[in-house]
Amino acid sequence: MADSCGSLFDYEVKLEIGTAGTYFYHSHVGFQAVTAKGPLIVDSNDDPPFRYHQERTIMLSDFFNETDKKIIDGLTSSPFKWSGETSAILVNGQSHQATNSTGSCQLASICIEPDHHHAFPTLNEVTRRIKIDVHQNVSDHVIWLQNGYDWVQSFPQSPYLVDIYTGMLDTDGVYRRAISQGHGFDNITRTFPAQIGEVLEIVWQNQGTFSNGGLDARPFHAHGRHFYDIGGGDGEYNATANEERLKSSGPVQRDTSMLYRYREKTTPLAPSGWRAWRVRVTEAGVWMFHCHVLQHMVMGMQTVFIFGNRNDVMAQSDPVDAGYLTYGGSAYGNTTHSPVVRHYFD
Repeated sequence: MADSCGSLFDYEVKLEIGTAGTYFYHSHVGFQAVTAKGPLIVDSNDDPPFRYHQERTIMLSDFFNETDKKIIDGLTSSPFKWSGETSAILVNGQSHQATNSTGSCQLASICIEPDHHHAFPTLNEVTRRIKIDVHQNVSDHVIWLQNGYDWVQSFPQSPYLVDIYTGMLDTDGVYRRAISQGHGFDNITRTFPAQIGEVLEIVWQNQGTFSNGGLDARPFHAHGRHFYDIGGGDGEYNATANEERLKSSGPVQRDTSMLYRYREKTTPLAPSGWRAWRVRVTEAGVWMFHCHVLQHMVMGMQTVFIFGNRNDVMAQSDPVDAGYLTYGGSAYGNTTHSPVVRHYFD
């Protein structure tokens, strides 16, 4: 990968069995994900279950007719200035002027045979349920909060993973604080810690805006591990009722699912819609869970899960070259030398 300053760095990714599919890579700095992105297709080693002549990649994305800086300044300013909705939809980076043409279409559907050997975690395997209350707060600024806290690019000052490698972040202490507070959230680091081997049931609970009860729909996305989407609905999450519904359905693994809006407004902070996931904690690291509406991310609708403790992280990656732990450090390459590359996988 190369950045605009001429620096280079390498990623090495171990592809696990069962992760074949369509993905996209993108920046998580500011509003860059709108343009600093591209498709990433992971092919299976197995023969495809059907025959086809050619393969085409179609990537849909938004187009905003403003600079990133102007959009971010508006979203974080007082008074608040909304970016406006997308100016166009791009197909593989291209679009054209809107017309008055009419037509009809319908959503495509794909029927698949259920995998009778999947490892969907049952309720008996769940070690903890974490509820994440999400609502908007309007004052001199407009921000989105998870369990009463936003998470923005300026927090923390030092990356969590760097602090774990250098021993500055006490992951065991973070876990103890989160558990003692009863809801799995550590408000000091603004993270949700979990131990390797846990099975989490994560509930995204929509709430009315603090000032006027307004509601919105949002696509929530998880890094680090696919989750099983166990459903969504109106009102407040009811574990007993949802477990009964699961008896007649087969949850699938996803990395993004929708938290829907069932009405435009409700009582401020009243529960109004939920989405629930189950995830096996297997990959040590620091992982973002966030809304994939980019404006909402800039305004704070994102949070962080820490999977495993420092020993788990170090065992998974081995010692890290010091050049990786400093912003712009010596591990980065540029026009005069190649980046430092550590091969973790054979």
